[in-house]
Amino acid sequence: MHILIVGGGKVGSLLARLLTQTGHSITIVETRRDRQGNLS
Repeated sequence: MHILIVGGGKVGSLLARLLTQTGHSITIVETRRDRQGNLS
């Protein structure tokens, strides 16, 4: 399943990590440039 997460803060990042570990594909949408580098 492909999941879209809006927001790459602590909760969004943790959720993305957990979901990828269970086999899901994730796209994160983040507008704050200071957070964008930490998401890759």
